[in-house]
Amino acid sequence: MTHTNISDYPDSRLLPFLNAVKDDFWSTIITAIRSNYNWDIWTIDNTVVNQSEYIIPAAATDAEGSLKISNISMCYDGNAYDDGKLKYIPATEVDPKNLPNHWNYYINNQSSSAPIYYTADKSIFIAPAFSSIVADGIELK
Repeated sequence: MTHTNISDYPDSRLLPFLNAVKDDFWSTIITAIRSNYNWDIWTIDNTVVNQSEYIIPAAATDAEGSLKISNISMCYDGNAYDDGKLKYIPATEVDPKNLPNHWNYYINNQSSSAPIYYTADKSIFIAPAFSSIVADGIELK
């Protein structure tokens, strides 16, 4: 019991605190559920030659939709199906601490037919890096 009443703490002051609790609760639900709840697809507009790090795009005005990435796919050559949709290659998530070589090795030497990635600091790190610009070359789910 807080010994406060509506005149001490009106709804206009309480609402920001309730929203913060709601956001924390929703974040816990989304990251704990092992299904495709609140699932969506994003693409990164344009790839950058020799760049390995890309910021994870926000779902809308907040980032709650991008709390958990189920998979990442890349299209290194811009090839598309007959309907114009890009041919993406699924990437494998790795832990860079457990790789036999330093991450920089994979940026230049990983096969584009078997890309790898990891996430850290609200970014994704991919290998190999793109050798040409591809519009919507990275797909996140």
